[in-house]
Amino acid sequence: MKFLVALALTLAGVPAFADTPDTPVYLRAGPNRDSEQYYKDESLRAGEEGRCIVRSTITVAGTSIDESIEKSTGFANLDWSCLKWIHYLLWVPATHNGQPVQKTISVPITWRIKPQLHYWDPRPTGVGEIK
Repeated sequence: MKFLVALALTLAGVPAFADTPDTPVYLRAGPNRDSEQYYKDESLRAGEEGRCIVRSTITVAGTSIDESIEKSTGFANLDWSCLKWIHYLLWVPATHNGQPVQKTISVPITWRIKPQLHYWDPRPTGVGEIK
């Protein structure tokens, strides 16, 4: 019965599930969240750390387009890392009336160097965190 009502409302041009709450964009779980691969070696060797804010549009398919730096880390390599990481993350798109919609968001990212815990690998590693 609910299907028939939804179909009738849709055919009449009324959103079928208008009572469905809107949802924001959020990160999809998975291996794509690994930020270490985007922390450039030059940044690690130079001890570069910082926080940036990336503005990005998330499509209905959950991909990121039109990435730009809203607030810089102060380091070109880290800003590049911010843009690349955001571009390759997978997202769950925002919804409006139960339908996915394209939405522009601002994402704060903090880059920090993690201390090395293994004596056999003296190279530092870096991690980016979305906060």
